[in-house]
Amino acid sequence: MTPEPFVSQTRQTRCAVEGQLVNGEACTVVLIREDADWVFYPHGVPGMAVRITGRSATKVARTILGEDQ
Repeated sequence: MTPEPFVSQTRQTRCAVEGQLVNGEACTVVLIREDADWVFYPHGVPGMAVRITGRSATKVARTILGEDQ
């Protein structure tokens, strides 16, 4: 069962996933909804946060799900 994204006290939808940096270290990636955009935040590395538009986030999701064909 996949956990649903939660709404924080600031009412921003968030989703956290565990991953691995290319150098092999563990990393938690937090995705935060900001209006129509999303911020991808590799936990612990604030200088690497990336903001993308909702449209781009949809493209990423469709690619991951194999729906971009």
